[in-house]
Amino acid sequence: MTDDQAPAGRSAPTGTARRLILLAAGVVSCEALLFVVLAVLNLRDIDSGRLVSGLGVAVVLAGYAAAHLLAIRLLLQGHAAARSPVIVTQILQGLVATNLTDAPALALAVGLPAAMVLVCLLSPPVSRALASDPR
Repeated sequence: MTDDQAPAGRSAPTGTARRLILLAAGVVSCEALLFVVLAVLNLRDIDSGRLVSGLGVAVVLAGYAAAHLLAIRLLLQGHAAARSPVIVTQILQGLVATNLTDAPALALAVGLPAAMVLVCLLSPPVSRALASDPR
């Protein structure tokens, strides 16, 4: 079995569902890249007074990015359970955006991608494609 094939008994989404998942995957991948950049910038800014907390934040950001990429990969293979963590994180991102009232441009930059991913992953074609997931 190659990396592009779905596991036995599970079929990867096709058609409109696959295109919507790919669109969501692109947005979430950009978010993951941003988390990695933030982790690196955090590491560059560490001084001796905050060594442990700086390393901890960098590890959390990198782990968050890796979890997002893993969830998207599993979604593309047809794993319905991988959709939930992505949806939860996008809802949280939307809540963060609503608290950025002092910076409307930043609120849009945080909120619009989250809304786009939610629309894609909660759309009927994606829900139908993932409903056939054997547990």
